[in-house]
Amino acid sequence: MRGPGLLATSSPCRGYFPARATADHGTVRIQVRVDASGHAQQSYLLLESPLAQGFGAAARACAAALRFSPAIDARGIAITGETKLELLFDRS
Repeated sequence: MRGPGLLATSSPCRGYFPARATADHGTVRIQVRVDASGHAQQSYLLLESPLAQGFGAAARACAAALRFSPAIDARGIAITGETKLELLFDRS
């Protein structure tokens, strides 16, 4: 078995920096449910730093647009699975 994996560059959320943020950097950890086609179905916020500046919402919006390789079961069939991501945001 293999869990889902992110198919993206080193800065997958470039362009999602929250407009209301006063901090120049943010970090978000989310758990993403990925369907058998590699599309994000749902995401769950695990950690947001700094708080209350919009980084969590930006991470969830970004995750919804990302593509993933799906999880694979023991028979080699694509299935729904979950993965955790740490997403970094930099004002630039």
